[in-house]
Amino acid sequence: MIVGFRYHTLNGQEFSGTFGSDINSPLYAMVEGDTFPLSYNPARPERYWSDMYGLGFGDRSLLITIWLIAMVTILILVFTSK
Repeated sequence: MIVGFRYHTLNGQEFSGTFGSDINSPLYAMVEGDTFPLSYNPARPERYWSDMYGLGFGDRSLLITIWLIAMVTILILVFTSK
């Protein structure tokens, strides 16, 4: 399921985003009009996250997570090989 949302900054700017939700996510049962807590970076309001639901960093959160896992894996391989 794709969940779309919009939010307003304190100065009135409107931003929106989307994310995929699978059946194991607490957001899967959302219906139109439901709300959830969302935070954003005031310096870069297009960057959002929700600690409650594990959303993060705008639409690039999956890419950032994959990159971090890859970097940690590479570091482990470098420091544990002879």
